[in-house]
Amino acid sequence: MPPKKIQLEFGTWDYARDLNRNAYSHKLGSTLFRYGLVEDRLEFRFANSGLNLTRNLVGFDSIDLGYKYAFLNKIDIENNKYLPEINLINHFSLPVSDSQFSNSGFNHSYKFLIGKSFSKKWSGLINIGPEFNSARSFRSNGDRIIQLPYVFNLGYQVTKRWQVFTEIFGSWIFSSQAGDILGTTVGTTYALRDNLIIDFNTFWGLNNNTEELEISTGLVYRF
Repeated sequence: MPPKKIQLEFGTWDYARDLNRNAYSHKLGSTLFRYGLVEDRLEFRFANSGLNLTRNLVGFDSIDLGYKYAFLNKIDIENNKYLPEINLINHFSLPVSDSQFSNSGFNHSYKFLIGKSFSKKWSGLINIGPEFNSARSFRSNGDRIIQLPYVFNLGYQVTKRWQVFTEIFGSWIFSSQAGDILGTTVGTTYALRDNLIIDFNTFWGLNNNTEELEISTGLVYRF
């Protein structure tokens, strides 16, 4: 984010369905605020997952604080066609919400984003990095879950304002019997204005540990 600029990334609706366990959930109003601190290098981040609704529970999740730092940005690599952009997103969760939804411990994540434009139309992005979470977020009896989530994204710029993409995502879980996660996503974004983007995503789980279906909509607005 440019210095002193704010961007709101707002999840208007998220629906997940797990047919194996006959369970479902809705999330409304998940929010990420991004504020620029240093030009092309550093931003502050504040996030909340919004209102969670399941068959038996309604409540809010924890608050996340964090930052995004660019190790290699577009300016750094403009004279080298082989280097990718590399960013780090670091988030820390504050368990300030309903205990049925929030995690009891100190949760933190370290996500590396490695992106490259292959042409004017095609681009790729890899997200990977460790997460350390309390067990309340997972179906496990352990005190701490250590996992390595990953995303492989391929995007195509259909027009100046319209993009489509597909992803393979998952997570390797190292410290419990919860089982690894694997799924695939198809989505699209459209810029209504230069500072307003809407998005639609749907994903399918590819193993029994992953929710079978999820649909989400959202918008991005830059002040």
